[in-house]
Amino acid sequence: MQVMRILALAAIYFGTAWLGFTFAPGEQVTVIWPGAGVALASILLFGYRMWPGILLGSFLSKLSVDVPVLTGMTIAAANTVEPLIAAWLLRHYVGADSYLERMKGVLGLWFFSAF
Repeated sequence: MQVMRILALAAIYFGTAWLGFTFAPGEQVTVIWPGAGVALASILLFGYRMWPGILLGSFLSKLSVDVPVLTGMTIAAANTVEPLIAAWLLRHYVGADSYLERMKGVLGLWFFSAF
């Protein structure tokens, strides 16, 4: 079951990355990256064990726009670490499972995900 969730996350991340690339002025750089939101939400909802799906989806999305393999893997690793750190910060400073119930949670979600 966990493997299916990870593969589904990789597919969703890849799809949202493709959507983000449609807003790119060039071929590989974009201002809008919906995959980041998908990654953070998956970590918050399903736990830290979802990181392989983020890594795979991000890596495949970079390969789809002709990024060199080593560069793509480096970017994918960074895209994987970002939501892990944001989720940890949210859980540590805001509290578990109360992100949108209190103003502190909303501000924490906004601040730590932007950070």
